[in-house]
Amino acid sequence: MTNTKRHCCKRNIDRISTLPDDLLIHVLSFLSTKESVQTCILAKRWRNTWASLRVLKFKLVEFLTNSDLQNDERRKLCKDKFEQFIHGVLKNKEKCLDEFQYEWFINIENDYSMEWLDRVVTLMPRVINIIYYGKNTLEIPNLVFSCICLQNLKMILCTDDRITIIRLKLINLPSLKVLNLRRVDLDDDFAQKLFLGCPALESLDLHYCDLGFSDISSKVLKTLALYHCSYLNQMQICCPRIVSLDIRSYKEKRCIALKNNTSLATADIGLHINQLLIDDDLNIFKRLSNVSTMKLVLFRLSLIFENFEKNVPDSINFNNLKTLDLGILELLNFTKGKNLVAFFLWHSPQLQKITLRLFKPWKDAPEEPSKEESVGIFQRDYLDTVRITYCGIGKWKMNDALLCQIIKYLHDLIKKIGNIIIN
Repeated sequence: MTNTKRHCCKRNIDRISTLPDDLLIHVLSFLSTKESVQTCILAKRWRNTWASLRVLKFKLVEFLTNSDLQNDERRKLCKDKFEQFIHGVLKNKEKCLDEFQYEWFINIENDYSMEWLDRVVTLMPRVINIIYYGKNTLEIPNLVFSCICLQNLKMILCTDDRITIIRLKLINLPSLKVLNLRRVDLDDDFAQKLFLGCPALESLDLHYCDLGFSDISSKVLKTLALYHCSYLNQMQICCPRIVSLDIRSYKEKRCIALKNNTSLATADIGLHINQLLIDDDLNIFKRLSNVSTMKLVLFRLSLIFENFEKNVPDSINFNNLKTLDLGILELLNFTKGKNLVAFFLWHSPQLQKITLRLFKPWKDAPEEPSKEESVGIFQRDYLDTVRITYCGIGKWKMNDALLCQIIKYLHDLIKKIGNIIIN
């Protein structure tokens, strides 16, 4: 009988509660913040363990059920409960914070405030990641742009008004390395304040932003992305240490000028052709001549071939280019794309892989292949991989005649192709 009791006592020992604090906190880090806080009811040992968490994750979806989504009053109650939870956790949070995550995906006609963000900043986080999709126009507390320990800041702010205005008197983020902003309106001196106040900034990512400034100049920036941003004038980009550039803007008609970018290794460019050709000194093809990986999507490509030799000088060589992804919008019969493909094959001696991305035309175009054209007098000896893919909204498939024409054209230009992939 005694042995049985001893055996039962051994089985009932709470071994998890006997673990060191650091290990318990590590276990809690795999849970959401809501689940971590709930562990305080397990035992006295767990009462304040969650307060030492280094990562806080707040997600509104954890406070909603499917029935809540169908009722405005219940959604507001959940919203209030969610905000009370955030304030309670931040009020009782101990020590410093490594990372703060916040996600809000709901439309509620109600006042909304991010005042709690000031409390987050006092915890000296290294990472702040905020995603907001809602109805209310937001006011971002200025204190978040004066967090001396912050290294990574991401704000996706989507409202019914489509844009959140950020006006700052001062930016002081000496440790910031990565900045990602979406759906914000930035004034004309934002870039100047940013690079003065963020001497360590290496990555800048702006999506769907209204940019009041027209100059991006930094001696330390390494990656830059401007994705469907609006700007008033010609955008000047001068970043001597930049290695990766991503620019997309099919609708914007204003120009892009690249200067002093000899370190550029990867470029992903999608522009209206009018943006590419400013003059010979600012010709974007010259500025991309050092890249090793390039993705190029051109809208209304036919415009460039009216004066192809003038716009793309024959002296340009892409001596480092190994991978090319070439997309052509509003082009079905490939006639205009031929010259560009031949140009890159001839002027890229290290090229190994090429992707031809043909988009469904926005207007009706003839389905029949065009008449045969001269392919030139040169042939490339070898290319490792050719991928032919067709893109576009809806079910659209390249006709066999066009596909055969493209393959024949490639074989005329290249003696041997290792792999041809079609999808």
